[in-house]
Amino acid sequence: MAENSGYGRPPQHSRFKPGESGNPKGRPKGRLSFKSDFAEEFAELIAVPGNGGEVCTKRRALVKKLINEAISGDAKDANALISLCARLFPENEEADPRTADDDAFVKKLAERERQAAGEDSTVAPPRTEERENE
Repeated sequence: MAENSGYGRPPQHSRFKPGESGNPKGRPKGRLSFKSDFAEEFAELIAVPGNGGEVCTKRRALVKKLINEAISGDAKDANALISLCARLFPENEEADPRTADDDAFVKKLAERERQAAGEDSTVAPPRTEERENE
């Protein structure tokens, strides 16, 4: 008998044939997922009512309507817009707390440290216990 069977190698007669699925009643090939259906529907173009035939995507129209309703004073839409913005644009995302003044201060402080160490343009060597004892 050849080495065609064993752990991870079922007998040849019980293996799936080429093109045969392990889940024949599963999702058919070519069917879109809910997420792709949703994205496709959002990308569809529509005419914007009241704007003289302007065309935009459904996603853009939805955002415009949400913002316009929030601006006009609808509290629910304003709250939805604020929470959406908070999720999409978190404040701490890539926020660099340093300013140009901070960088200048750090450079000035480093220059003072170099001068105090007696070296104008090089970094002072680290102190060791042997040097301190001499």
